[in-house]
Amino acid sequence: MILVIVESPGKIKKLQGYLGSDYKVSASIGHITELKAGFIPEAPDYNLSFDISKDKKKVVAGLRKLVKKADLVILATDPDREGEAIAWHLKEVLKLKNPQRIAFNEINKKSVLSAVSSPRSIDMNLVEAQKARQSLDRIVGFKISMLLIKAFKDKLSAGRVQSPAVLLVVEREREIVDFKPVKHFIIQAFFINDKIKWTAKLKNKGLLTDESLAQAIADETSFKIVDVIKKESVTKAPPPLNTSALQQKGAAALKVSPDKIMNLAQKLYEAGLITYHRTDSVNLSDSANEEIKTMLIETGFKDYVDDSINKFKSKGGAQEAHEAVRPSNFNNPKPDGLSEQSLTLYELIYKRAVAQRMKPALYDTVKVTLLTEEPISGEKRSFEVSGRTLTFAGWQKYIKSDNKKDRNTPVLPSLKKGMILVADKVELLAKKTSPPPRYNFSSLVKALESKGIGRPSTYASIIQNINEDKQYIEVVSNVLKPTAKGYKVADSLVNVFQFMDYSYTEKMEKLLDLLASGSDKVSYRQIITIADQRLIKEIEVFEGINPIEHFYCECGSELEQRYSKKSKGHFWICCNCEQILPDKNGKPGQKKEKIVISEGELCPICKKGKAVKKEFSKGKNKGKSYIGCSTWNTTKCNLFVWC
Repeated sequence: MILVIVESPGKIKKLQGYLGSDYKVSASIGHITELKAGFIPEAPDYNLSFDISKDKKKVVAGLRKLVKKADLVILATDPDREGEAIAWHLKEVLKLKNPQRIAFNEINKKSVLSAVSSPRSIDMNLVEAQKARQSLDRIVGFKISMLLIKAFKDKLSAGRVQSPAVLLVVEREREIVDFKPVKHFIIQAFFINDKIKWTAKLKNKGLLTDESLAQAIADETSFKIVDVIKKESVTKAPPPLNTSALQQKGAAALKVSPDKIMNLAQKLYEAGLITYHRTDSVNLSDSANEEIKTMLIETGFKDYVDDSINKFKSKGGAQEAHEAVRPSNFNNPKPDGLSEQSLTLYELIYKRAVAQRMKPALYDTVKVTLLTEEPISGEKRSFEVSGRTLTFAGWQKYIKSDNKKDRNTPVLPSLKKGMILVADKVELLAKKTSPPPRYNFSSLVKALESKGIGRPSTYASIIQNINEDKQYIEVVSNVLKPTAKGYKVADSLVNVFQFMDYSYTEKMEKLLDLLASGSDKVSYRQIITIADQRLIKEIEVFEGINPIEHFYCECGSELEQRYSKKSKGHFWICCNCEQILPDKNGKPGQKKEKIVISEGELCPICKKGKAVKKEFSKGKNKGKSYIGCSTWNTTKCNLFVWC
């Protein structure tokens, strides 16, 4: 039996069907390990220490049983850096000697069988890069979060990429608050020629703020056409979707978070409907382009197919390990059984992939310049209008353009140089400049990409973390605003820690990419050492600005404040003897004295009931005895002493 381990159980049924009875397909259900709780990588080696995730112990036990029966184990985790790390953890935890590693970008029989026929070993360069990311995130997250908690006596946290993302929203909000609107004027001249209504606008260098001058220009109604420029313009199709564009366009179309878009895409991928949805490429494979060409010809679009394959430029730093997101089958434009949201996202992916294989849209364009007949304040004032007529639809025969220019450019009448025109009306409009818009989910993803914060595959989790998990930003009327906690975190970290600098974040991502490529110019240890040493110096600066009171244990070692998810509260622990103390208003409380009590004595806690012997009737402590309070049913007294 050949055991194939994938990440998601959603893939099992399809893969089992493709591979047949000689194979057994099982799933790890994502990561099976996690960094040890409270663990921080330390100099000089910064080695990482992992535990099997508590919720994956049964999964691991099941996989171990299957491994014992298997003649060969194939690790088919996702084709990205994280998937490579999961494959490595499976190898270590399951103690696999020579596992085969395969990866496929689409779940169909051809791709799967091709991958099985050409296995490889685990790419340790990718694994090291993923470990470096985890190490950086843990060092920054743990050290700086503890720093914030100590400094502000509040449950705050920081992150190498989450905190710069919060800063983006905070800075935008401050721009809006500090914005001073400027009153200015727009002048439009309205004409009717050959029964076609058209409008020319005043062309002005900068904002027109002089109201008396604006009124004088608006009083002029006679114009002369001084220039008519005609030419053909070409509008090429937009590229297929990569992960970033998928989140931006999907979030805008469905009005949901990027995290929701990625969840929908994951299900489409697992159902075999689209290729892998975590990619930075905006190009499709030659074979996919041939499939699109065949489909277009067979469905009546022969005259619209481009003679050559379009090649699009990806963002700088893109690895382009596999092609852009596309449908697995171009003969399936509207799959059955999908929810409304899933179908909308699928059609968005499908149409963008198909349109890029089509010819450009062609327009006849005209640009007309008019001057006022009379000089105003010493010069004749210039008005302009542009128009265009679609002569060949090209890719727009298949999908509508989302470009405002494509939608809003008017068709003009026949206009010639030298014509004298009298405006039907000249309108003077008083306007005020507007502040920059607040981010929404789509525009925040675009900003993260432009600043190089994180990677496309992490945008959704970053936004999910700072929005729903940490609540550093909130959604108000479909836009994003910082919360009080968001301001506090961003303001306390900026100008102190270099990881808050957008350019630093981008440089770090490039270093991680270099490490993943196997370059001998960088190593895991170099990256982490430099980052940690800088962080140590920056922490000293932070503590100088925000003096932190230090507390010590009876043994002389420093006490650290930590947060318990289970009790949802803080506590203090000695870094040496591990003595635990409760938290009292941000400071270590007194160690609870051990209660010594016998049956029948007055309860020392509520002072109302008496100590009675009780016994657990179920659970892991079944049959064990303890002393409790006789009034527990009414007072909920928490007296508890083991017998």
